[in-house]
Amino acid sequence: MTGQWLAAAGERCPAAFRLLQRLEARGHLPRAVTEHRAYRALEEQLYAERHGWWVPRWGLAIYVPYSGTARAVLRGRFEPLSVARFRAALGPGMAVADVGANFGLYALLAARAVGARGRVHAVEPAAATVRVLEDNVARNRLGAVTVHRCAAGAVRERRALVTHWHSTLNTLYASPLAPEAGREEVDVRPLDELVPAPLDVLKIDVEGAELDVLEGARGLIAASPRLVALVEWNPSSLRAAGREPLELPERLRALGLEPRSCIDEEAGQVRALGDVLPRVASGDVSPGWYVNLWAARA
Repeated sequence: MTGQWLAAAGERCPAAFRLLQRLEARGHLPRAVTEHRAYRALEEQLYAERHGWWVPRWGLAIYVPYSGTARAVLRGRFEPLSVARFRAALGPGMAVADVGANFGLYALLAARAVGARGRVHAVEPAAATVRVLEDNVARNRLGAVTVHRCAAGAVRERRALVTHWHSTLNTLYASPLAPEAGREEVDVRPLDELVPAPLDVLKIDVEGAELDVLEGARGLIAASPRLVALVEWNPSSLRAAGREPLELPERLRALGLEPRSCIDEEAGQVRALGDVLPRVASGDVSPGWYVNLWAARA
């Protein structure tokens, strides 16, 4: 009955429901309430899938443009293993680059951790997404963040960014995961031009353009002796970009970054690279399957 009563109160006053969500994010609401069908139904009613909402999490106020993603962030179910590994690598005064920053989750977490003495470079090309990212940075008063309104790539150029209704799928190449919604011309810059060395933490999530980003970051990586990297590895997206998926871990190694583990969020496991390679080599993966590679100096 408690879940029904809280949901009824939230329906009469949406602001009250957002207060309940803040309490949930801080662990003050029992799971029996947050999992109650009335509570979940009200979420669906108030927040249509293509509408976003503010999420209170990790001491931040994060506007997430999509309600399904927002609920996952609120409940700690959005890439929980990758987020935990990323946060564990951060410390005061560090330099971080978030390439494919989207609405800014990883960049905001980094900025909170590195503090005023650190710096965070958030690279995001899509105009609408950049506005969300910049609003998130401003709302949280994170002066350590520099937003770069461009894509990262191998060379300086202009490219067509293929956009989708869900901005996490935007790509410089064709996406195997969703139909194209539109295109916009964007600037592409090598990370070597955007980010000063040395760098401590690098996160890359660019839907098949990961090898391009690494090619344009050779100098930065070479000048960053303590660098660790979190890099999405989606074989289908790499193939759509005309790349062989096994090139990605090989390229990381060639740059002096050893892939230490594969974070498989779908399976809820952290695996050794050797356990994943045969599956990728055989092509026995669905289009949406991915892992995040965690790489560090050998």
